Amino acid sequence: MTIIERSVNPDLPGKQLIVVPHQIAVGIDFDCQEERIVWSDIAGHSILSASINGTNEQKFMDTVLKSPEGIAIDWSSRNVYYADSVKDEIGVASLDGKYYKTLINEGLVNPRALAMDLTDRYLYYSDWHRENPVIGRVRLDGTENSAFISTEVNLPNGLTVLLERRELCWVDAGLQHLSCIGLNGQNRRVVYAPLQYPFGLTVHNEQRFYWTDWSE
Repeated sequence: MTIIERSVNPDLPGKQLIVVPHQIAVGIDFDCQEERIVWSDIAGHSILSASINGTNEQKFMDTVLKSPEGIAIDWSSRNVYYADSVKDEIGVASLDGKYYKTLINEGLVNPRALAMDLTDRYLYYSDWHRENPVIGRVRLDGTENSAFISTEVNLPNGLTVLLERRELCWVDAGLQHLSCIGLNGQNRRVVYAPLQYPFGLTVHNEQRFYWTDWSE
C-alpha cells in the first residue's frame, strides 16, 4: 500500500509519503487540525494515521473493525466516522482511539463511502444493497437516519459534498455516471457519463472532479 502526495498543479512532481506492505487502503481523509493523513486498512481491520511527512504512524480500532472502507473526519470534534462492510454498520471513533460508538447497525447491507456536511451536521453514506441500493444520511449524533436517494441508483460508490454549492455528488458503478443533487433533495443532474467502474470521488475547489476507476 502506498500513499502519494500530489499537487493539483500537474507541473509539480509528487512523492511517496507512506509505503506499507500487506495493507489494503480503501478510505482516506485528512485531519487539518493536526495535519495528519488518516486511512482505513481492510487487510489489517483497522484505521491508521500518520503525519503528512509519513512519520509517526499510529493504528487504532484494530480489535473492533472487520472491513473498514469509507471514512470521514469531523476535525472540529476530533472524530472519525467509518463504514464497515462486513459488520454492516456505520460508527464513529475519537481520533485518539479512546472511544467508539455504533451509529447505524440495522438496515445496512454493504455500506461503502462516507461524506460529511459539517454545516448542517449530516453524514451521507452509500450502501451497495443489491435489492435496494441507497444513498442515506444521518445526523452526526446517529439520529434522523433516512434514505436520501433511493431511485435511479444501482451501485453507489464515492461521495463528496460541495459545501458552497450545497450539493451532494456521487459516482455510480452500475449506472456508470457521476451525478449531483442539492442537499435539499432537489435539482438532481448527471454531470458526466459514461464512466467505466468508478470507485472513489473527490473535488477540487468545487470546479473539478477526480475519481478512481476499478475497471481492468
